[in-house]
Amino acid sequence: MKERVQEWVREQSRRKGLFAIGVVHADNSFTSQSCSSIYPPIFLNNAWRSLKETFDTLRQEHQIDSLSLRWVYEHTCLYGAQRGDGSVLGLYVSRDEQLVPREEVERILNEFLFLEDLPSQAAA
Repeated sequence: MKERVQEWVREQSRRKGLFAIGVVHADNSFTSQSCSSIYPPIFLNNAWRSLKETFDTLRQEHQIDSLSLRWVYEHTCLYGAQRGDGSVLGLYVSRDEQLVPREEVERILNEFLFLEDLPSQAAA
């Protein structure tokens, strides 16, 4: 499954308006791709780790089982989604909905949540 996620992250990283994408797997390893020089890998690894910790804290300390979260900044949005197995997706995208429509972000989040249900490229 981890290989499928890594392939999927590479495919998503080609999208216009996406600054960075990453997954913290259930075993706490990372798959991360920077799509912009303003998001260096060391920054991303810390961001993804913090995102996973936020989901874990919400679940453990506050009994909130959120599937997705969003933070809005001046020029970007950070979206996160957590699967049932504990793996977490993070997306930094432009706030400009001309570049990345909200529906497109929702589609990416949902694809991640149901990734095992997607046909493998090798099987297609």
